[in-house]
Amino acid sequence: MSALAHDAILMLVIQNPFGLMVYLVELMNETPPREFRRIYIKATTLAFIVLFVFMLIGETLLRDVFQVELPAMKLFGGVITFAIAYGYIVHGPSSIRLFRGDITQLAQQVALPFMVGAGVIWMSMKLGQEYPVGSAAAVIAGELAVTGAMVLSYHWFYKRAKGPLETAMVKYFAMAMRVNALLIGAVSIQMMLSGLHDYIVSRSWSI
Repeated sequence: MSALAHDAILMLVIQNPFGLMVYLVELMNETPPREFRRIYIKATTLAFIVLFVFMLIGETLLRDVFQVELPAMKLFGGVITFAIAYGYIVHGPSSIRLFRGDITQLAQQVALPFMVGAGVIWMSMKLGQEYPVGSAAAVIAGELAVTGAMVLSYHWFYKRAKGPLETAMVKYFAMAMRVNALLIGAVSIQMMLSGLHDYIVSRSWSI
């Protein structure tokens, strides 16, 4: 497997489309299908713009303006991802409430912090650092497209499921999400350890 394909898969794992499906159930229940699709597509567009900007100038912005190194963002991304995974394992989907306030703000609430979380931002900067702009942008667009296809497919089935089938879907995804949270928690720990290792190595080279 090429390094680019490996990073694309890692970005998709950190994005966690299965988790996003469950977190969006509240919005699926409260909005008509067409409105949900509009909100989600708007959120995806916003997420792509933000990630593309971070891919281009994120590392320079962190290093030169905020005096923060890339390993620190990697470590922070791991911490945030771990907190989300831990909350779901312990408390279930009620641990995180995404949607509050005006419906016009829902796209931003979908995009942040899940579609554009710290871990995904770190991956965008990593892609911009290691690959040509076209390849990095294609990975970001492809990852968002795959996530969108999975979420919208689940939404399509979810809206058409009735009675026992709907109950079974909710229970199945709740169980699957807890298992998924365990795996995402392990990935987040690996991110933290790797970020700490990268920071120590960078400091040792500067001495």
